[in-house]
Order: sequence, then structure tokens, then C-alpha cells
Amino acid sequence: MESVKESILDMIKHYEKALSYLENINIEHDYSNQEIIIVGMGGSGIGGMILEWIFEEVKIRSWNHKILPPKYKDSKIILVSYSGNTSETLKIYDNHKENVIGVVTSGGLLEKRAKIDKIPIVYLPRGMAPRASLPYILLAISRILLVNRIVTTKQIQLIKQVISNLKEEFDNIKKYANDVSNLITQNHIIIFLSPYELYPAAYRSKTQINENCKMHSYSEYLSEHNHNSILSLKQKHRDIFYIIYDFPDKEYRKRIEFLTKELLKTNHRFEIISLGNNKKTDLLFQYIAFGDLLSIFVAKNLYVNPDSIDLIENLKKYLSKDV
Repeated sequence: MESVKESILDMIKHYEKALSYLENINIEHDYSNQEIIIVGMGGSGIGGMILEWIFEEVKIRSWNHKILPPKYKDSKIILVSYSGNTSETLKIYDNHKENVIGVVTSGGLLEKRAKIDKIPIVYLPRGMAPRASLPYILLAISRILLVNRIVTTKQIQLIKQVISNLKEEFDNIKKYANDVSNLITQNHIIIFLSPYELYPAAYRSKTQINENCKMHSYSEYLSEHNHNSILSLKQKHRDIFYIIYDFPDKEYRKRIEFLTKELLKTNHRFEIISLGNNKKTDLLFQYIAFGDLLSIFVAKNLYVNPDSIDLIENLKKYLSKDV
């Protein structure tokens, strides 16, 4: 099995391999006017969230709970579970299989049920941690969206270009992430702050620090952060580290300017991360890459095994006793 560290360091290779999902496309249905719910938990769920932000003109909603509310009863559903055995995802399948238009998985019970019901399956490569398989998850979902006319080939071309641009910037992003990792100690609580437009990157970075580094980490976006969370600066905690994702917006930068002046009055630390491209989608993918790389460098510095997820596995065993 490929380690999380190997998968992240080789993410460009994985993105390029995952582009094969977009080959040999034949339109299967026209759901262009339908609302689409992309269901997934944890590392399997982040792909839907990212695509919801990228294709903002399309009626896509990501979902990470075992119950869909009644307002989505007529929506079409895409299910994502790397293992194919995620209990929440399987419950959605069982309760709404008549609305499922595709599943993304590497096997498990989800594969078996989809085969029986003749629901299209896009297979993920085995031997990876779900959180490390993001390139494949993103492009597997994109395939389902494309064959059902939910997105267009022009929109898919945008993703291809973003991957190409990420490849050009990857070495610089990797060095940047390594440099910032040396500022972080095991006592830090890390807060990733972004504009709303890039929030999936902040959220993804937070979850990667949680899972790969076994550290408290949280994600926030501006301007919402300013209405409540900013008051937490009054707490004289010595170990808060803000990682702020820059964005070329005048108001956003003005808010950051105020925030960082206040941070300088405290014992909190911060680092503003500025990457070279000003295009929103490019920045989204590049900040995601930054956060992924940061997590493995921090884990290395703190002698933490990124692959260990013992508490998650123990929880699943505990919950299975009542199933």
C-alpha cells in the first residue's frame, strides 16, 4: 500500500493518471437541469465539496451525513466511498437508490449493491488512503457529471488546465510548505483562514493536519470569522498559529491587515501564504496542495506517522457492535 506521504509527494503523477477518467466519454443521460447531491464522508467527501465550489453555476451540493432531508427527495445522487463500506454512505444508498446516478469506489458493499442495481461505477485505484486519493475522486466524480450533461466539456477543460498549472508550480509550493512546517510545534493549534471563495482549501488543510499530524486544527473563512471568531483573540493562548491563504480581493486583504495587526498584540503566530496565480480555481488547487504537503512535513518534523488512523478504526469497530 502506498503511504500517505508518497501519495502526496506524487500528487501530480496521480492527477495525470486520473485524467484517464475523462477519456472515451459517451453521454448517458441529460440531467443538466437537475440538482445533484454528492455524498461522501471524510477523505471521500472532500471531492464533492471542491467541485461544488468550482462548478458554482451548476446545481451541485456536497453532503456528509447519513440522512438526506426531504427537500432533496427528487435530487440525483452521486455516492463516493473509497472503501465502499462507509456506513453513512450505504444508508443513503439504501434509502435513495432510485435516485443514484453513479458511485465512486474501490469496492466493498457499495460496489456489490451498485452492480446488483446496475448503477454505473467509477473505480478508484486500490492501495491508497482515502484522503490521499483526492485526484482520482475529483476526476471520477467529474466523469459522472460529464456523462450526464451536468457539466460541459468546457468546464472539464478548466480542470485539466488547472492540473497543468499546478504541475508547473508544484516544486515551489512544496518548498514553501516545507519552510512553513518548520515554524509549527507540537503545541500549536492551527487555524486555516481563507476567503469564502477558497474555503474548501482551508477545510481540506484542516482535515489533513487532523489526520496526518494528529493535531487540533480548524478552518474559518472571511468575512464570517470577523463576526464572532475574531473575539477569541482576547484569549491569551500561546499556541495558536494562523495560516492565512491570501486572495486578490481588496476588502479581504483589508480584513487580513486588521487581523494581523491584532495578532501582533498577542502571543499568537501567523503566516500569510501567497501563491503566484491570481485565478480562483488555480489558487484553490494550489492551496489544497500546500495544505497536503504542509501536513506531511509537519508530521515528519514531529515524528508522527501520517498513515495511522487508529482512533477512527476503533470508532468504526465500536459502532459496528450495534449494527
